[in-house]
Amino acid sequence: MLTRSGVAKRLGKSIATVRRMEGVELFPRRDERGVCRFDPDEVERVARGERSPRRGAKPHRTAALDLIREEAEADEYESEDDHWWRDWAKRQSEQVERLEATRQRLEAKRAAERRQREQEQAEWELSRLKAEHHELIESFAPREVQRLSDEDFEALTELLEG
Repeated sequence: MLTRSGVAKRLGKSIATVRRMEGVELFPRRDERGVCRFDPDEVERVARGERSPRRGAKPHRTAALDLIREEAEADEYESEDDHWWRDWAKRQSEQVERLEATRQRLEAKRAAERRQREQEQAEWELSRLKAEHHELIESFAPREVQRLSDEDFEALTELLEG
């Protein structure tokens, strides 16, 4: 079992980033001293970029939801208290499902925003590089341009037009 520090070193990330990954990609357990310990196999999956099998709905949550649903749908309840319990369990199950759907929408929205930021950054970088190339080409003396081969001149022209 690895500590946060060990996970951070293995993933090449800061301890703060590892903390943000907890409950999303990494699922630590606390030892008897309260220290978070991470499963090395899980850390390796994250390092390889694989999605954790526990990502999204957690197995224990799914099992709890199944139990609540089974109890809510069971016909063995006869007393008024049991009827109330069945309705309560059904409402809880529906609320958990709504929260899970909201979490998934937020996660998708964050991923789309991250992709948009990366696209904007790439476009800005391309624009900056084009401007640098343009300045460099414009700094050539006319005599240097005349010495270029036809292929080099065509490539230079394409850069200026691009």
